[in-house]
Amino acid sequence: MKKTFQSHAPKWPKLEEYVKKWIIHHRKNGIAVSTKMILIEVRRLATEMSITNFAGTTSWCERFMRRNGLGMHTKTTRVQKLPCEYERRIIEFRKYVINTRNKLCFEIGQLGNVDEVPLTFDVPSNKTVDEKGVKTIMIKTSGNEKTRYTVVLACCADGTKLPPLLIFKR
Repeated sequence: MKKTFQSHAPKWPKLEEYVKKWIIHHRKNGIAVSTKMILIEVRRLATEMSITNFAGTTSWCERFMRRNGLGMHTKTTRVQKLPCEYERRIIEFRKYVINTRNKLCFEIGQLGNVDEVPLTFDVPSNKTVDEKGVKTIMIKTSGNEKTRYTVVLACCADGTKLPPLLIFKR
């Protein structure tokens, strides 16, 4: 079993040491690190160190992460739960809509559905590379992740889509 998980020694140990320190430094500061960021940094370091035969591919990044005990992690959060009677409420609402439409005699194209979607200007990544076994994953942001605008989407029951409406604060 031990031989199954063995990997070759790194070809450029000094380069990998710098990259690992770079990752740990960024993670201690709460900055999300993606595999693409690792590849950009390692290619930059390779040119600085005058390493000419280094490709810096995604497979190298995967092997590097495995050798150094790193893995992809998702930001830790709590998830909202659905109410226990949500299915019954959906059926009751559907019956109410059908009965109201029959009572008031309006066309199906006059029945619409509107939804507001809040979006943020800054969307921080929820995934980062960090050491395996870490319990809490913290990611710093620019502070604009709460600055929002709203997109209102609407469609009619006959399939007609209405143009989206953007609402900005102030």
